[in-house]
Amino acid sequence: MNANVFARWLRRLVLLAVAGVTVASAFVLYYDDSDLYLIKWYRTPVVMHVALPTTATLSDGSSLLSSVGVAMQTWNAQLGAVQFSAGAAQTPAYTLGNEINEIAIDKDVDGQAFSSGTLALTMIYSYGNDFAETDIVFNNAYTWDSYRGAVRADRQDIRRVAVHELGHVLGLNHPDQANPRQNVTAIMNSHVSSIEAPQSDDVAGVRTLYGTPGVTPVNDRFGEATVIILTNGQRSMTGSNIGASRESGEPGHAGATGIHSVWWNWTAPSNGTLVADTFGSNFDTVLAVYTGTSVTALTPVAANDDEESPEQNSTPQRKRTSKITTAVTGGTIYRIAVDGWGDNDNSIPDGYTGAITLNLRFSATSETAPVITTQPGSGSIAAGGALSLSVAATSEPAPTYQWQRNGVDVAGGTGATLLLNNVQPADAGLYVAVAKNGTLSTASRAAIVGVTTAAKVIGTGEVVGSDILHSNGNVFDQVLVTGAAEAITADWNLNQITRTSYIDIDGDIVQVEFSGPGTLSLVLDAATAPALAEKYNQPGVLYVTGHAGIVITGATENTNVTVFTVGTGTAVNQALFKTGVSYDGLADIAFIAISSTNGKFGGLRAANTTFFAQRGHTGVYAPGVEFTGPVYVGDVSAYDEAQPVLVLGSASDVRVTGGDMLQANGRPVQVSGIAQLRFTPGSDSHGHTLSAQANRAVYQEGGVDVTARIVVNP
Repeated sequence: MNANVFARWLRRLVLLAVAGVTVASAFVLYYDDSDLYLIKWYRTPVVMHVALPTTATLSDGSSLLSSVGVAMQTWNAQLGAVQFSAGAAQTPAYTLGNEINEIAIDKDVDGQAFSSGTLALTMIYSYGNDFAETDIVFNNAYTWDSYRGAVRADRQDIRRVAVHELGHVLGLNHPDQANPRQNVTAIMNSHVSSIEAPQSDDVAGVRTLYGTPGVTPVNDRFGEATVIILTNGQRSMTGSNIGASRESGEPGHAGATGIHSVWWNWTAPSNGTLVADTFGSNFDTVLAVYTGTSVTALTPVAANDDEESPEQNSTPQRKRTSKITTAVTGGTIYRIAVDGWGDNDNSIPDGYTGAITLNLRFSATSETAPVITTQPGSGSIAAGGALSLSVAATSEPAPTYQWQRNGVDVAGGTGATLLLNNVQPADAGLYVAVAKNGTLSTASRAAIVGVTTAAKVIGTGEVVGSDILHSNGNVFDQVLVTGAAEAITADWNLNQITRTSYIDIDGDIVQVEFSGPGTLSLVLDAATAPALAEKYNQPGVLYVTGHAGIVITGATENTNVTVFTVGTGTAVNQALFKTGVSYDGLADIAFIAISSTNGKFGGLRAANTTFFAQRGHTGVYAPGVEFTGPVYVGDVSAYDEAQPVLVLGSASDVRVTGGDMLQANGRPVQVSGIAQLRFTPGSDSHGHTLSAQANRAVYQEGGVDVTARIVVNP
């Protein structure tokens, strides 16, 4: 919160040509008495009421009025959050302290003579950290003209002088009069020269204040929050809220009315204490921390306006940046918002903006989470058999356990060993043991559980076609999913493919093609049957709708899997498609998990597939498996409590085809076995090209950020 004080400055441009200026250091801005917080405009447009002659008699054919207008537009081309606008002349031409911005020419300034050599004078009034009024008065003791090129001895160029004075209006000071002196090439130096327009240093200065035209912060929106990864429990980050906006349904932060919030996400590694502050920011901030998955459904955790209240520190150096200290729970995603202070009684209810420094420090509680000493191993069993999974963990006191399958608690799975009797395709999935010690918990690595069979299909699936010759020369057997789970095999010794079909939650028919040794189990979450393929011309054909997880066990380097949807670009029979129907064109599945008998697998081609889930794992999970063929995924996105993964043993060709890997829940993608993750173009099943996207995820291997090492952007 700002203590508002009305203040005034005077800035002069002196008649003295200078030469031999060197480039060093940088622009100089206006700060309040704290020397910490900037003073600038927070309202737009900045209306300048110009009382200058309109007769076009100057050397370049302009008038004094139009030349000053060109100077305004010169600055406008460089400004993001504010713009100049010309207003009608006032009567009288100017009045100091009336909270109206005026430009005039006079023999003195409000009865006070110009000092020797002064071409023009800018009076600046501020209210708190907001400019309240600026007035420019040109000295009519000089002959004013408008021309380009070198300074002339007998006349002054009003345009370049106006550009300089308007720089003061925006918040730029004289770099050559700073302490220490700044040696830069700039229109804002205190002496007139051959420089006619803002230079790179001047432009950098106003963009520090008002941003770049058309540019908004990358973390403006809740769903595009910047992910924070701490190093040794701490990190300082920089950013800006200039040009940011408040989303519909977004709360006001720390009780302020600001509308320029930006977002960060941080996942607590364990229970402990988080200290976050914005010290180092150059404006009066507010800071708020939440939990929740939507900007319209946030649960407040902590918030702060000022680190120091006026009662704690009444000096100008009072910390008007923000600081919170709060207990955090391990594994929880915290949403951190930074905005500028403002309220409806203030001159800037929309809130302050500027450069942000966000500092985080985390300290774990003295409690220790359980340590997994024995990880559960993956396994498969013939249908009807029994399989056990075991885990071991240490803590004081001894931990309790809860087994989960695909992120859902297994009923009765509360011991260190989980016994699965009469294993069926519906039991296939990724199993994790969560060891708990009071409020702390540790999850084991996922174990892959699959079922094996020698039959073409077991569970709820039906062979509806055999030895079908495709136009591409492949021979396949067609299986139709008829319930929540099935397991299939392929006649790999005959070089045939088994294709199984269901409908995903977007209404597209999904085809899963499997070839080679092993068994593929397909389990549908939220399975609904019977279901018609309403987007297609297939009357009488009954499907099952659901969100699939796929488990492949018993694989070798001769095993391959492909996932895609039925589209005009993948189907032989074009009569399947209805006119006027909108097709998603991408298969939607949760995960593909693979275990191998010899540590190898052929290729995984899911370029036409989007992986997503709200719990458990989403993506590709094949630890220790060497891929002799490619690994293609369209995209991976984790929501809520899901963990995104691209876990392999090794692969030489790993691609994201058309996706950007942005994680809705802000979690880093767990990876292994990837030397390069290339972002390339893709296409949907209807032949529409999906442009290659730049990566938007963070990748971790063993807790280490490897993003820069593996990502190859387009």
